[in-house]
Amino acid sequence: MEFFQKNISGVTALRDVTVADFRRFAPQVPDGPIRKRAEHVVFENERVKSGRELLKKGKLVELGGLMRFSHQSSRDLFENSIPELDFLVERAYSLPGVIGAKLSGAGWGGATVNLVLTEKAEIFAQGLKDAYRQEFGAGGEVKTYICSAPNGAGLF
Repeated sequence: MEFFQKNISGVTALRDVTVADFRRFAPQVPDGPIRKRAEHVVFENERVKSGRELLKKGKLVELGGLMRFSHQSSRDLFENSIPELDFLVERAYSLPGVIGAKLSGAGWGGATVNLVLTEKAEIFAQGLKDAYRQEFGAGGEVKTYICSAPNGAGLF
């Protein structure tokens, strides 16, 4: 973070670093966890902005792709996923009705968010629970919550 503050005027947090800025200056940042995590944050901020625009246009398939990239970036660059979350996300993409899936929150355990067609939500949730139990045994329980955000929860 300090590197970007020294080299780009107006940067007070990683949210102020654009993808173009990162690409320009990243070769000067030493390889390692700090650089990888900064890369995740910068590109994730761009994915969120792009996702908002895709939602406005009703382009759900493209949004699902962004969600997948988000999870992969969390896993590979921010390194805050665990095998169980990776399993849930990857399995979600094989279930009926899925549009997108990713880990949610800080990671290192926790939850996934799955964007699913309304008419497939129940079968999707059951399929995810069954797959998890099959993969992780009798102790492998997943709780699912089906919810909706009417009118985009006022985001637009």
